[in-house]
Amino acid sequence: MGLRIVLGTGVLVGSAALAWKGLTKPQPRPKQVIVQTDRLGPGVLTVAVAAVDLELIAPDGRRVHTASRRDTSVTPAAGAEGRVDCAGFGSGKQDDSDCTATITLQNPVWGDYRLRVTSPDLRGETITIGWTGSTFTRSGAMSVGITVPPRQTMEFVVIVAPEGASQKTAPAAVRP
Repeated sequence: MGLRIVLGTGVLVGSAALAWKGLTKPQPRPKQVIVQTDRLGPGVLTVAVAAVDLELIAPDGRRVHTASRRDTSVTPAAGAEGRVDCAGFGSGKQDDSDCTATITLQNPVWGDYRLRVTSPDLRGETITIGWTGSTFTRSGAMSVGITVPPRQTMEFVVIVAPEGASQKTAPAAVRP
C-alpha cells in the first residue's frame, strides 16, 4: 500500500511539473522580417557625369538626353528624365565644369543601352552608372573613364540586366 501511495504521488508531482513547464514556457518570438530599404520601389538606372552632354538610347530606340538642342520628333524613353544641375548658376563665376549632367530612367528594360557623350571642349571625365530598386537583385554602381575630343560624339554600350549594369564596349567615336 505504501508503494502505491509513493507511486501515485510521484505520478501526480511529475504531471504537475510537466504541466507547469508547458504553461510557463516562453512564447517564441515572431520571425523578424528585414526590409531592404534601398530596394523599395521600382528599379532606377542613373547615369551622371560633370560638364558634358549625355544621350541614352534604350534597346527599343527611345532616347533621353541632357542637351536642349535635340530633335523634338524623337520619342523619349518612358519614365526617363535628363537634367543638368549647375553649382552657383547665375553667379557669373560658374562655368561648364561646375555642371553635372544626369539621366534617370525608371523601370529600365533589360538589354543593351548606348550611351553617347559630347563636349565642346576636350574633356576627360568619369561617368557613374548606378542602379537600385526592387527590379534589380542588388543595388550597385560602376564608373567608366572617358576622354571626349572637342565637338565629337563618343559612344559605348552598357548591358542592363536584373543583376545590374556592366560595360559591354569601350568608348569609341561615332561615325557621322
